[in-house]
Amino acid sequence: MGQEGARNPTRIHLSYACGSFVDDFLVTAFSVRVYAFYENEVLLPNFFLATAFIIYGVWNMVNDPLVGYVSDRPNRFTQRWGRRFPWFMLTAIPCAVTFTFIFSPPSGFDWAVFAWLVAFICLFDFLYSFWNTNWLATFPVKFRSHHERTRVAGIQTILSQVGLTVGMLVPPLFFTYGNSASYIGQALVVTAIGAVMSALMIPAMREKPAPPALPLAVGREDPGQGGSSERRSYFKTLSFALRQKNFLAYLVAYLGQTVMQVVMLASVPYLVEYLLHAEADAEILISGALLVGGAAMVPVWIRVSRKRGNRVGYMFGTGLTAALLVLFLFVQDATQAIVAALLLGMSMSATWTLLAPTFSDVIDETVVKMGSRSEGIFYGFRTFFGRLSVVIQALSFGIIHAVVGFDPEAAEQSSLALLGLRLQMTLVPALFYLAGFLCMWLVFDITPERARSNKDKLAAFGL
Repeated sequence: MGQEGARNPTRIHLSYACGSFVDDFLVTAFSVRVYAFYENEVLLPNFFLATAFIIYGVWNMVNDPLVGYVSDRPNRFTQRWGRRFPWFMLTAIPCAVTFTFIFSPPSGFDWAVFAWLVAFICLFDFLYSFWNTNWLATFPVKFRSHHERTRVAGIQTILSQVGLTVGMLVPPLFFTYGNSASYIGQALVVTAIGAVMSALMIPAMREKPAPPALPLAVGREDPGQGGSSERRSYFKTLSFALRQKNFLAYLVAYLGQTVMQVVMLASVPYLVEYLLHAEADAEILISGALLVGGAAMVPVWIRVSRKRGNRVGYMFGTGLTAALLVLFLFVQDATQAIVAALLLGMSMSATWTLLAPTFSDVIDETVVKMGSRSEGIFYGFRTFFGRLSVVIQALSFGIIHAVVGFDPEAAEQSSLALLGLRLQMTLVPALFYLAGFLCMWLVFDITPERARSNKDKLAAFGL
């Protein structure tokens, strides 16, 4: 019970929460700009672009769980520096640097551009997966009590939304439409901001040296038991992870959150230019309204979580957001869009705020079942589902644009094309959010009492 009551200083809370800024900042800058850059500026044919993101999706499927598993393996660096800190230090800043290469393709044949795109988005994802997985895995170990977890999560929510907004609004200040070379400037700015914020995370990521693995003889499912080889152990752990219903329910809900975030933000430029016929400044106001609405509701959702549990708060967030997305089917001017974004931000704030505490409840449960802290593969799956949203955004935009005949060079869009733009912004994320709501309602069953029981067991086991 001593670990349950332990509390880190505020500077550690702030340092850890900087990871939420980096996470949403890089994901937003990547997802909002990469597809449009290669389609509209580099003029890479749609076949190559779609194929590149399909390969990226397959790479994610293999890469992310494997990264989680490798992160859990003891080695001489983790014995000296801790279990997560070495991986973070080796990959966080290189991940930010790789972002610049994505926007520096060679000129020439489409095949060369295609190969460059595939190589660097996969390398970016490889490095991103390592730092992100180990950053996430630090949360349930460093922050033990529900009160501290929700406090850190509240700070994370605010920095997450700031990162999201900065990732969307800052890059356009450094490039010019029609000048592909100018995009290198915005990429360098993104790299610099990502590297500085990653450096601010170091105090929170420092940890005690990792002790040898200590499986507990507590009569639990240990996916590693009986596995004489690393290969067998990996697939046993993989099989164990895929049998955990609360973990799978959370992944579906989390995917809804990330799809909503990526698709919504990538659709704002289309909304402003083609549907509202407003000036580009309207993007700032709409994104700002989303941020203000989200930040204003953080204390409310924290209170709901502490009174009723993370599951209830998450259900409110997913269900209400899916319903409020309908508003964007009807907005006709910038003012209406700002009001809709404000309301949407207030509901999305629930899932933003409770992402980490809810997943920590899931991890606590899996560690109790496994009898040891070998949960890296769970974080790898979480990272995969988060990155899968980028693939969903790219493919949904490509398919919808082709079906409705959207032409970015046309003076006027057809009514069918305009309807398609509204559906890509509303229907796609709403369906994923609705699936998340149903999973949290019908499948997820970690109550506050069960969460406390798991924490007590971890404290008794010394984990």
